[in-house]
Amino acid sequence: MSIPERKNNIIRWCLLGSILIIGTIAMILVTPEDFAWTKYLREHRIDSFKDWMANSVFEGEMIGGSDLPVFVLIISALLYLVAWIPSISNMKIRVKFSFILNFLNKHPRFKEKINLWRPLFGFILASSLCLAMFINATKWTVGRARPKYVIEKGMAYSEWYEFGPYFVANGTFRGSFPSGHTGTVIILAVFGYLFLFNTKKMWLKAIGIIITLFTLLSSVLMLLARCMSLAHWVSDSVISIIFGLLIVHLLYFWILKMPEQREYIQKNRQPMPLPFLYELQLCLMLFFVVIGAMAVIVGLRALYLQSATWFAAIVPVGAFMIFYFLRLLTKLNPTKVGSIRKLN
Repeated sequence: MSIPERKNNIIRWCLLGSILIIGTIAMILVTPEDFAWTKYLREHRIDSFKDWMANSVFEGEMIGGSDLPVFVLIISALLYLVAWIPSISNMKIRVKFSFILNFLNKHPRFKEKINLWRPLFGFILASSLCLAMFINATKWTVGRARPKYVIEKGMAYSEWYEFGPYFVANGTFRGSFPSGHTGTVIILAVFGYLFLFNTKKMWLKAIGIIITLFTLLSSVLMLLARCMSLAHWVSDSVISIIFGLLIVHLLYFWILKMPEQREYIQKNRQPMPLPFLYELQLCLMLFFVVIGAMAVIVGLRALYLQSATWFAAIVPVGAFMIFYFLRLLTKLNPTKVGSIRKLN
């Protein structure tokens, strides 16, 4: 193992350990005070602040606290798709995108840059989609009641690690755990990783530190605002921050192997020869894994609560989906995901 590889291994394991340790300590501190802290924030709310943080131009409102990450995601997704268009071999499809191909051909430097940055856009898009899958799947399966219905309407309170009163049929938006707004904000951590670990220039690393601190501060502010609105418990947002960082970290270092992709680009001046829309294919396989996990949890939940026990029948179906699509994940990349170094 070379010195750079050894250094990367130390960084990835130390960061992973830090996220897990700090996250565990945070949840240990929050859990016994979850109800009291949420109620306190509601009683000491700042209406203008909580309303602005909850706003979204995508819901026909004024610009709000979670709109910046959404704008960034939309731009990254568009650039990611544009970067893949020259790789399309089907002539009928190429004709439909001829105006984009003509633009790229007229601007070769832009075409080269966007091609080299394609893995970065893919990392941003995959991180966002994976976190969205985790948040929505957890909302459906855990079914925790929002503080508004517990504190103001007398619905039964449940801890974050317990099953709540809502079931799958009630929909994802009723579930409180975890926080989607906080998850949207924490996804900006992808830029912290890209600036900190995808370059050797110190001034870019300094920008990465600033972005990381901004992301964490914004996430805490969103946590406060969502509790003031009685939309979430404190633990809902804390777990979104923890798992947001975990997903970004695992994708960067282990799944998409961004350091290895960077080295390949530096040596060959082109991205690795991965399958078409590789990151989206990866997310699609993970989506079916998540669906399988939901089926298993919903079935076990039904048995545990002794309610609609016939749902237990979908447990083996879910287990099969997890096994089958995880196997497909390992075959998605011809060079084998996990042995990407062989391309160098």
